[in-house]
Amino acid sequence: MNKFKLCLWIESKRGPNNIWLILGCLIVLTIGCQSTKKFDVYLTEGQLTFGNKKIVKEVLKGRGYMLSDIEVKRLDCDNDCVMWSMVRERDPINATSNDIRGIMGEILYGRRIAGMVERVEAKNLVAGEYVVTATLEVAGTRRRPGGASLLRRRFGIQRLGSAFFEIVYLD
Repeated sequence: MNKFKLCLWIESKRGPNNIWLILGCLIVLTIGCQSTKKFDVYLTEGQLTFGNKKIVKEVLKGRGYMLSDIEVKRLDCDNDCVMWSMVRERDPINATSNDIRGIMGEILYGRRIAGMVERVEAKNLVAGEYVVTATLEVAGTRRRPGGASLLRRRFGIQRLGSAFFEIVYLD
């Protein structure tokens, strides 16, 4: 059942709990405004790299994306679990609609990104379980509305000897 039909069904069920049905419909519609995509996690010349091939294709077609934030967290730890975190530097006074034209391509772990502020400096990654999450602002077009996309991927790092390691997807 798509969201519109669900809302029509909820509207047809009017009764004493009408407010809860309306709130439920609003939640369903709001959740639909943000899509979730999976990050690709891989090694580029021995450097941990994050990206998404579908987004890169859309960028090449002219779709604008801007990275708002990125965070890498260790899952199998008790404290100080954020391994690296960056957030877009915002200047609300000088912000323009052109701010969304920043292109999101490959992101190298620990490398500074123009226009972003490091909240947590990159720490050395060891064998373990991690999750990377990022928020992208998506520029709208005449055919497709803008909005936000969440990128997420659970991954593991496994050691293969003293100097080599491999990436394993956990979801």
